[in-house]
Amino acid sequence: MTFTPPAVAHSARPAEWVTSRIDVFAEPWVSGMVGPDFRAHARIFHPLDDGPDALRWADVARIRGRTMHAGAQWSQINPAPPELRDGRSFPGEPRTGNLDGEALTALCSILASHTDTPARCWFAVWDGWGWQHPGGTTLVRSTDSGELPPPPEMAPHGWQLDLTGPTFALPGRGYRLFGGPVDAATRIGRWVTADWFDPQSPSIFWPEDHRWCVATEVDADTTLIGGSRALVDEVVNSQLLEALPIARHASRLDTVNPW
Repeated sequence: MTFTPPAVAHSARPAEWVTSRIDVFAEPWVSGMVGPDFRAHARIFHPLDDGPDALRWADVARIRGRTMHAGAQWSQINPAPPELRDGRSFPGEPRTGNLDGEALTALCSILASHTDTPARCWFAVWDGWGWQHPGGTTLVRSTDSGELPPPPEMAPHGWQLDLTGPTFALPGRGYRLFGGPVDAATRIGRWVTADWFDPQSPSIFWPEDHRWCVATEVDADTTLIGGSRALVDEVVNSQLLEALPIARHASRLDTVNPW
């Protein structure tokens, strides 16, 4: 097996396009996340599980008697009963800050056909993820006999993301910058052992020709895309993604479903 993570950028200069147009805390939030210049936008709802048979937000909304729409919020389509306010109220939850592997792979396949530079893309990874600042971690395995098995095989150093490259900042957020083909987005993360990869989708990524931008905010359970109408139509119509078109000036609030 071979594994090639995205390479560190030679400089932070490619991120100037992002720093000049994105503020993840700005309003309106859609254009704040991906920039103001795209003709169309889509919101991808993170799966409840990384698999083809996982329930979707629309399934949960239907079961709960709520309305699924572009501005839906998980806590409002899946309200917890009073006794479960501090716990889950439905099996599975969308992950925050991370678009799961199958969905990200499907998205990258679509994105590649909507840029003239699919081999040259840029990936911003939030510098606050814990795996970038590891402490002492011990893996312990046991057997039925009580004997300690051999220690796990560690992944080659070259498989790990190089964290020594350039960084850049947006208001309230810092990022590391990497480059590679569009599908390198699926190869960001940490190898815990040689057979255990913990993936992390980029916080923001875009192609060299700036035809689209994808953003997954650290605390968000959805991913936003800005691009052409053709791109957004393909994303929304994909059977592998749960996505809806969203207006550039859409509210962050779910004004349809009650709390």
